[in-house]
Amino acid sequence: MDDEALYDGKELATCSRSEQLKTFKLQVVKTLIECAMEQYDDVIGNRFQAILDSQEEKASVELHTNCYCSFTSKDHVNKLVTQKRKFGIIDNESEDHK
Repeated sequence: MDDEALYDGKELATCSRSEQLKTFKLQVVKTLIECAMEQYDDVIGNRFQAILDSQEEKASVELHTNCYCSFTSKDHVNKLVTQKRKFGIIDNESEDHK
């Protein structure tokens, strides 16, 4: 799997690529999966799930801290869900995947 594809600005928040990558462990991987599910983003969710499945308790990812914070921000999640509902990508009656 191409790790670079996981973290580009198109798929995981807006990325300035100006800061150092940081290694995040198991709980962050789980948080990223949860946020992807809340955003109805199966592509990103599946990619992080694959990392969790293959590495199990030793799962880790390298991300920019700002990218992680942006992607997991409740405001960001709510904004994306609102946009997806507005454009008919998800139903207004759809419940969060929680």
